[in-house]
Amino acid sequence: MRTAGIICEFNPFHRGHAHLLSRVREAGAETVICVMSGSAVQRGEPALLPSVFRAAAAVPAGADAVFELPYPFCAASAAYFAEAGMYILRALGADTVAFGSESGDADSLAVLSRSVRLPARGGAEGAAAAMFGGGDRRPGPNDILAANYIAAAARLGWEPCFLPVLRIGAGKGLDDPDYPSSAAIRRSVLAGQEPAGVTGPSLRVMAEAERAGMYPVAPDAAEMMTVAFLRTTPAEELSRFAECGGGVAGRLRGAAMRYDGTAPLSSLAATKKYTDARLRRAALFALTGVTPGDLSARPAYVRLLAASARGRSYLRSLTAGPALPVVTRNDGIPDGPGAARQYELAIAMDSLYTLLLPSPLAADRLQKLPPRMEG
Repeated sequence: MRTAGIICEFNPFHRGHAHLLSRVREAGAETVICVMSGSAVQRGEPALLPSVFRAAAAVPAGADAVFELPYPFCAASAAYFAEAGMYILRALGADTVAFGSESGDADSLAVLSRSVRLPARGGAEGAAAAMFGGGDRRPGPNDILAANYIAAAARLGWEPCFLPVLRIGAGKGLDDPDYPSSAAIRRSVLAGQEPAGVTGPSLRVMAEAERAGMYPVAPDAAEMMTVAFLRTTPAEELSRFAECGGGVAGRLRGAAMRYDGTAPLSSLAATKKYTDARLRRAALFALTGVTPGDLSARPAYVRLLAASARGRSYLRSLTAGPALPVVTRNDGIPDGPGAARQYELAIAMDSLYTLLLPSPLAADRLQKLPPRMEG
């Protein structure tokens, strides 16, 4: 193993993520590259703090380079999220893909991956109980994502090694002060408490982002904007956006009309068929103009968020250049309709996200932040 790749959110970066990076190093990785969600995360919510800060916290813990998983893939269902991330890792020269895993069982994950299809409509989740025996043995979200990584590699015709790293502290919340879940950390932050279980560098970038008025961002910060948009947009127009077909547009609009602030919008629209996460993604895609074709596209470039000296050396070592353009400034975005659309969607998401910050910013401000160079 020379170059290990990790697809992640780091929302925020905590000790469990540091554990993953250390285990990958111990397994023999010379270089570790990460592809990390940008302003939105896979549950269809805004990230707790901007991507450059989250990436900066990962480099001292062992990440050599952190790249942004573009929008809308970073907020998409598991198959699209995985496909875009794996496409980028292959283009950047990774030979191994590492991931946190509730089971740590590579063989079971390989079997589970055979049930994954595009577009993702719960195929892996639907097969999960039977595959792992049901009940308490049902795989967790990281194992389901891992199955999607394996399936995406097969679709891409790529055969990397896979390195599952057994998660520690998973599901224990703040009862485990050393390894709380990301969700538990976010809850404590938004309750005004000192976040437990985050690394020292992560605490420092949180403080830096707070001083800049860029932290914290609540997961429901865009709810009123979303309700207003859904109330004023006809259901037939909403249905053309990604994830909004099959009656989802009507359910979302109906929920928006009933919304009175006493319950989350997604819970008002949710059914057994449509989960909260599916509905949040659909609403976010409608709000930012994402179409089904956008999800089916491939990333046209990748933005560098942070790098160590080793990471910069690695990028220079790709003598023919990476198979996907690496961008550090907006004037480096390649020509062509694919890149133009990718940037348009990035600005659409950031136009929303920058209004959710404690101190609102211009729509393109985050796209102009330079990558963090360490060492």
